[in-house]
Amino acid sequence: MSRARAPITIPTSLIQDRSTYRSVGATPLVGHISCGFQDKRGTTADVTDRIFPTYAACYVMRGRGTYTDWNGRIHPVGPGSLFQRIPGRRHTTILDPNSSFAECWIDFSGSICKSLSDLGIIDLQRAVLQPGLDLSLIRRLDRMVGPLRAADDHDLPKFYVALVEVLVSLYALDRGQDRGDEHARMIEEACRHLNETADGRIHLDEVARSFSMSYERFRKVFRERMGMSPGEYRIRRRIDRARELLLGNRHSVKEIAYALGYSNPYTFSSQFKDAVGLSPEAFRNHA
Repeated sequence: MSRARAPITIPTSLIQDRSTYRSVGATPLVGHISCGFQDKRGTTADVTDRIFPTYAACYVMRGRGTYTDWNGRIHPVGPGSLFQRIPGRRHTTILDPNSSFAECWIDFSGSICKSLSDLGIIDLQRAVLQPGLDLSLIRRLDRMVGPLRAADDHDLPKFYVALVEVLVSLYALDRGQDRGDEHARMIEEACRHLNETADGRIHLDEVARSFSMSYERFRKVFRERMGMSPGEYRIRRRIDRARELLLGNRHSVKEIAYALGYSNPYTFSSQFKDAVGLSPEAFRNHA
């Protein structure tokens, strides 16, 4: 049972309009990064049926409102909510004008957003997260606004990394809030089990049965949470292990294939090339 957090009051010094926009690289919309704070008290129609070319993670510090996502679902938002403006997806945010709404935000270009999604850092299928208020993260973001504006161009990648770290921390807090979610715990345990047995031949329906679920139900829940099927996840873990073994240069490709649970080296080589872009031998030779 999780402990309730003590109420957090955001200092008025943090609720002031300020922002910084910088471009990394030659094309502004390709390498754009920004962050800032906005006091939206008195605002009702914040964004109405809009599509943005960039990604923004908006962290609610104070106030209430609703976020209508690209599927028409309406999500209530309040202090500690994080709603995502996803490039190319229509959405609406309506604020309670009497709630003194205030937010801070991180903004990346669409290309950076895609990279973060491909790496599993952000989840573009979720409109709203609930990390809860964390004053230390808000202060960390506050300390970046001025220095980012003043930074030399060659220092901008450091701020990109720092902003991603804040976003990763917010996602981690959201996962922590999900500890009471039966499916969240199950998927975490399933991933751990699939990782530990990636080089074995355990059947995936056995994994599903260990959670008292049919394989189809388990597969559906797993895909919703992880963005891939359990089988695809296990292949990814096997390929990760294969790269480690290939760099060791002590085993043949055939030996590695059998050690990882493949019935033949041809299937292993095909999956490895699909994932890495090189055959196992070529990967070893280029390492």
